[in-house]
Amino acid sequence: MDMLERFKAIFMSPSGLFNGIKSEKEYNPTLMYFLVFVLGLNIISFVISLLAGTALMVQNTIVGWITSIISIFVFAFFLGLVASWFGGSRSWVQGLKVAVYPTTILAVFGFVITIIGAIFKSANVDLSNPQVILANLGAFVGVGIVIVLIALGALIWAIVLYVKGTIISHNLSGGKAFVTLVIAAIFTLIVMSIVDWMLSAVGLLTPIALPAV
Repeated sequence: MDMLERFKAIFMSPSGLFNGIKSEKEYNPTLMYFLVFVLGLNIISFVISLLAGTALMVQNTIVGWITSIISIFVFAFFLGLVASWFGGSRSWVQGLKVAVYPTTILAVFGFVITIIGAIFKSANVDLSNPQVILANLGAFVGVGIVIVLIALGALIWAIVLYVKGTIISHNLSGGKAFVTLVIAAIFTLIVMSIVDWMLSAVGLLTPIALPAV
Protein backbone atom coordinates (compact mmCIF):
# COMPACT_ATOMS: atom_id res chain seq x y z
CA MET A 1 0.00 0.00 0.00
CA ASP A 2 1.61 3.25 -1.16
CA MET A 3 1.47 6.53 0.77
CA LEU A 4 -1.35 8.05 -1.28
CA GLU A 5 -3.50 4.95 -0.76
CA ARG A 6 -2.84 5.18 2.98
CA PHE A 7 -3.89 8.82 2.98
CA LYS A 8 -7.17 8.02 1.23
CA ALA A 9 -7.83 4.98 3.44
CA ILE A 10 -7.67 7.13 6.57
CA PHE A 11 -10.84 8.87 5.41
CA MET A 12 -12.49 6.03 3.48
CA SER A 13 -11.51 2.78 5.22
CA PRO A 14 -9.45 3.11 8.42
CA SER A 15 -9.99 -0.53 9.37
CA GLY A 16 -8.79 -1.57 5.92
CA LEU A 17 -5.72 0.62 6.37
CA PHE A 18 -4.64 -0.88 9.70
CA ASN A 19 -5.43 -4.43 8.57
CA GLY A 20 -3.54 -3.85 5.33
CA ILE A 21 -0.36 -2.62 7.02
CA LYS A 22 -0.46 -4.85 10.11
CA SER A 23 2.03 -7.31 8.61
CA GLU A 24 4.65 -4.59 8.01
CA LYS A 25 7.63 -5.24 10.26
CA GLU A 26 9.63 -2.13 9.36
CA TYR A 27 8.96 1.36 10.69
CA ASN A 28 10.26 3.14 7.56
CA PRO A 29 6.96 3.27 5.58
CA THR A 30 5.09 4.76 8.54
CA LEU A 31 7.84 7.27 9.34
CA MET A 32 8.05 8.34 5.69
CA TYR A 33 4.29 8.83 5.64
CA PHE A 34 4.53 11.04 8.71
CA LEU A 35 7.32 13.15 7.19
CA VAL A 36 5.61 13.55 3.80
CA PHE A 37 1.92 13.89 4.63
CA VAL A 38 1.67 14.97 8.27
CA LEU A 39 4.80 17.03 8.84
CA GLY A 40 4.77 18.11 5.19
CA LEU A 41 1.23 19.43 5.51
CA ASN A 42 2.20 21.26 8.70
CA ILE A 43 5.14 22.88 6.92
CA ILE A 44 2.90 23.98 4.03
CA SER A 45 0.43 25.43 6.55
CA PHE A 46 3.23 27.33 8.26
CA VAL A 47 4.53 28.74 4.95
CA ILE A 48 1.01 29.94 4.13
CA SER A 49 0.82 31.53 7.59
CA LEU A 50 4.14 33.28 7.01
CA LEU A 51 3.00 34.65 3.67
CA ALA A 52 -0.32 35.75 5.18
CA GLY A 53 1.35 37.29 8.23
CA THR A 54 -0.50 35.07 10.70
CA ALA A 55 2.39 32.82 11.79
CA LEU A 56 3.61 32.66 15.36
CA MET A 57 7.25 32.41 16.42
CA VAL A 58 9.37 30.67 13.77
CA GLN A 59 11.84 29.15 16.23
CA ASN A 60 9.11 27.61 18.36
CA THR A 61 7.45 26.18 15.26
CA ILE A 62 10.62 24.51 13.99
CA VAL A 63 11.43 23.10 17.43
CA GLY A 64 7.80 21.91 17.58
CA TRP A 65 8.30 19.91 14.38
CA ILE A 66 11.31 18.20 15.92
CA THR A 67 9.52 17.42 19.18
CA SER A 68 6.54 16.07 17.24
CA ILE A 69 8.83 13.45 15.68
CA ILE A 70 10.15 12.57 19.14
CA SER A 71 6.62 12.40 20.55
CA ILE A 72 5.36 9.82 18.04
CA PHE A 73 8.20 7.46 18.96
CA VAL A 74 7.57 8.03 22.68
CA PHE A 75 3.83 7.42 22.20
CA ALA A 76 4.55 4.30 20.12
CA PHE A 77 6.78 2.90 22.87
CA PHE A 78 4.18 3.46 25.57
CA LEU A 79 1.39 2.06 23.39
CA GLY A 80 3.27 -1.20 22.98
CA LEU A 81 4.19 -1.30 26.67
CA VAL A 82 0.68 -0.60 28.00
CA ALA A 83 -0.96 -2.89 25.43
CA SER A 84 1.14 -5.77 26.79
CA TRP A 85 -0.30 -5.13 30.27
CA PHE A 86 -3.75 -5.98 28.89
CA GLY A 87 -2.62 -9.04 26.93
CA GLY A 88 -2.05 -7.22 23.65
CA SER A 89 0.87 -7.21 21.26
CA ARG A 90 3.95 -5.43 22.61
CA SER A 91 5.32 -3.91 19.43
CA TRP A 92 6.53 -0.34 19.12
CA VAL A 93 6.35 -0.65 15.32
CA GLN A 94 2.62 -1.37 15.57
CA GLY A 95 2.38 1.44 18.11
CA LEU A 96 4.05 3.78 15.65
CA LYS A 97 1.31 3.08 13.12
CA VAL A 98 -1.34 4.00 15.70
CA ALA A 99 0.64 7.10 16.71
CA VAL A 100 1.09 8.38 13.16
CA TYR A 101 -1.89 7.76 10.88
CA PRO A 102 -4.65 9.42 12.96
CA THR A 103 -2.57 12.61 13.10
CA THR A 104 -3.39 13.05 9.41
CA ILE A 105 -6.84 14.24 10.47
CA LEU A 106 -5.35 16.86 12.79
CA ALA A 107 -2.89 18.01 10.12
CA VAL A 108 -5.69 18.44 7.58
CA PHE A 109 -7.74 20.36 10.15
CA GLY A 110 -4.78 22.63 10.86
CA PHE A 111 -4.39 23.24 7.14
CA VAL A 112 -8.07 24.21 6.79
CA ILE A 113 -7.80 26.62 9.74
CA THR A 114 -4.66 28.12 8.20
CA ILE A 115 -6.48 28.76 4.94
CA ILE A 116 -9.40 30.39 6.78
CA GLY A 117 -6.97 32.60 8.74
CA ALA A 118 -5.16 33.58 5.56
CA ILE A 119 -8.45 34.54 3.91
CA PHE A 120 -9.40 36.76 6.85
CA LYS A 121 -5.95 38.34 6.82
CA SER A 122 -6.05 39.02 3.08
CA ALA A 123 -9.50 40.63 3.51
CA ASN A 124 -7.88 43.21 5.84
CA VAL A 125 -10.59 42.77 8.46
CA ASP A 126 -9.81 44.98 11.48
CA LEU A 127 -10.74 42.71 14.38
CA SER A 128 -9.72 45.40 16.88
CA ASN A 129 -12.58 47.64 15.70
CA PRO A 130 -15.88 46.81 17.48
CA GLN A 131 -17.90 48.47 14.72
CA VAL A 132 -16.34 46.19 12.11
CA ILE A 133 -17.10 43.14 14.25
CA LEU A 134 -20.72 44.21 14.79
CA ALA A 135 -21.19 45.00 11.11
CA ASN A 136 -19.96 41.51 10.16
CA LEU A 137 -21.27 39.65 13.19
CA GLY A 138 -23.29 37.18 11.14
CA ALA A 139 -20.27 36.23 9.06
CA PHE A 140 -18.06 35.85 12.12
CA VAL A 141 -20.62 33.68 13.89
CA GLY A 142 -21.09 31.55 10.78
CA VAL A 143 -17.36 31.01 10.34
CA GLY A 144 -17.01 30.28 14.05
CA ILE A 145 -19.73 27.63 13.90
CA VAL A 146 -18.11 26.03 10.85
CA ILE A 147 -14.72 25.93 12.58
CA VAL A 148 -16.21 24.38 15.72
CA LEU A 149 -18.06 21.74 13.70
CA ILE A 150 -14.93 20.92 11.70
CA ALA A 151 -12.89 20.74 14.92
CA LEU A 152 -15.41 18.40 16.59
CA GLY A 153 -15.57 16.22 13.50
CA ALA A 154 -11.78 16.04 13.26
CA LEU A 155 -11.42 15.22 16.96
CA ILE A 156 -14.08 12.49 16.89
CA TRP A 157 -12.67 10.93 13.72
CA ALA A 158 -9.13 11.03 15.12
CA ILE A 159 -10.29 9.28 18.32
CA VAL A 160 -12.07 6.64 16.22
CA LEU A 161 -8.87 6.08 14.24
CA TYR A 162 -6.76 5.81 17.40
CA VAL A 163 -9.13 3.23 18.89
CA LYS A 164 -9.52 1.24 15.66
CA GLY A 165 -5.77 1.28 15.12
CA THR A 166 -5.06 0.07 18.66
CA ILE A 167 -7.68 -2.71 18.42
CA ILE A 168 -6.26 -4.02 15.16
CA SER A 169 -2.54 -3.36 15.64
CA HIS A 170 -2.29 -4.56 19.25
CA ASN A 171 -5.00 -7.23 19.23
CA LEU A 172 -7.12 -5.67 21.97
CA SER A 173 -10.83 -5.28 22.64
CA GLY A 174 -12.41 -1.86 22.29
CA GLY A 175 -12.44 -1.11 26.02
CA LYS A 176 -8.86 -2.23 26.57
CA ALA A 177 -7.75 -0.28 23.50
CA PHE A 178 -9.30 2.92 24.83
CA VAL A 179 -7.74 2.51 28.28
CA THR A 180 -4.38 1.71 26.64
CA LEU A 181 -4.56 4.91 24.62
CA VAL A 182 -5.40 7.02 27.65
CA ILE A 183 -2.58 5.63 29.80
CA ALA A 184 -0.04 5.83 26.96
CA ALA A 185 -1.12 9.41 26.22
CA ILE A 186 -0.64 10.41 29.88
CA PHE A 187 2.85 8.88 29.98
CA THR A 188 3.71 10.61 26.70
CA LEU A 189 2.48 13.98 27.96
CA ILE A 190 4.65 13.62 31.05
CA VAL A 191 7.76 12.78 29.03
CA MET A 192 7.17 15.50 26.44
CA SER A 193 6.50 18.07 29.17
CA ILE A 194 9.95 17.27 30.56
CA VAL A 195 11.43 17.58 27.06
CA ASP A 196 9.74 20.97 26.54
CA TRP A 197 10.99 22.15 29.94
CA MET A 198 14.54 21.14 29.03
CA LEU A 199 14.29 22.92 25.66
CA SER A 200 12.97 26.04 27.39
CA ALA A 201 15.79 25.86 29.93
CA VAL A 202 18.41 25.97 27.19
CA GLY A 203 16.57 28.71 25.29
CA LEU A 204 15.34 26.68 22.32
CA LEU A 205 11.70 27.29 23.22
CA THR A 206 10.60 30.83 23.95
CA PRO A 207 7.37 31.53 25.88
CA ILE A 208 4.85 33.45 23.80
CA ALA A 209 4.03 36.73 25.48
CA LEU A 210 0.32 37.38 25.78
CA PRO A 211 -0.92 40.92 25.16
CA ALA A 212 -1.59 42.96 28.30
CA VAL A 213 -5.24 43.46 29.17
